[in-house]
Amino acid sequence: MMSLTTRKRLGDLLVEAGAITGEQLEFALHNKSKDEKLGDFLIRENLLTEQQLIDVLEIQLDIPHISISQFAIDQDLIQLLPKGLAKRALLMPLSREKNKLLIAMADPMDYFAIEEVRMATGCQIETCIATKDDLRRAISKYYDLQETMDAALNDLMPTEKNDENEMLDDDSPIVKLVNQIISNAVVQRASDIHFDPQETVLRIRYRIDGVLKTERSLPKTMQNMIIARIKIMGNLNITENRLPQDGRIKANINLHPVDIRLSTLPTVYGEKVVMRVLDLNNSHGDLHKIGFSEANLTYFKEMIGKPNGIVLITGPTGSGKSSTLSTALTYLNNEEVNIITVEDPV
Repeated sequence: MMSLTTRKRLGDLLVEAGAITGEQLEFALHNKSKDEKLGDFLIRENLLTEQQLIDVLEIQLDIPHISISQFAIDQDLIQLLPKGLAKRALLMPLSREKNKLLIAMADPMDYFAIEEVRMATGCQIETCIATKDDLRRAISKYYDLQETMDAALNDLMPTEKNDENEMLDDDSPIVKLVNQIISNAVVQRASDIHFDPQETVLRIRYRIDGVLKTERSLPKTMQNMIIARIKIMGNLNITENRLPQDGRIKANINLHPVDIRLSTLPTVYGEKVVMRVLDLNNSHGDLHKIGFSEANLTYFKEMIGKPNGIVLITGPTGSGKSSTLSTALTYLNNEEVNIITVEDPV
């Protein structure tokens, strides 16, 4: 654990590194709320970026910055550190060597949290830095989803028969499990969820930043119930399992409005399901965030602003067609115009 001699204040470190000025530090100290951390206030006021904060802490405190996805986190570690503490202090256990526990934190200067982890685990604590997004994804993946899956596995009896009442009951384990899989995908900013039936297991894979990664492998006995629940959500025919089907799900996941395109395809091991996830909270309607150059942005605005004509938006899967279209429509949407979209599936 860090020695007392290195316990400088964050503000002093930031000023010393030239990331902020003394005046900006004074402004932050006088205007932030009592419970708000200095770094959070500076980032919120656009006086500092999260990456600048990480760079300063990494250099000044000699604490490495890591990506949590590089670590294969053992389930024993998850049970070692309470979920409430991990969520409240935004930290994640990564590895353990004898009595040394390595944890990732957004704020490695939160000595109270470090001490709390030491008391909870009885281990000597070593820290590294991770981004808040990275930590939230990991906590959702290793704590929330695992908890829901454990409950579902305990409550569900191996059966090939699907009870439709259970598929509609919001409190049933299978409904909670499917909701948690979708929720976890939203937190991790996955663009697609694949339910891949194998000979002995059902694999759940997320496409994150264009790359498919296996998130979980579930017992084969859960396959029919999960697929049936997804079909009910998408208003598909649950008795038809030999023909491909397409549908759409509009849902609120943890107060996030989410639009999901749904496709099923029969395979030799059962029906494969692919869900295309669009987090509507991330569709800001801000054309400047789409990625056009200034010249192309001006040209695009001029094209979509014309009273007639056609604009073709083409590209491979995941290239941003739907995001561009929805953002363009949001940009055009006001009380003076009438907008109708023609979609299949709607």
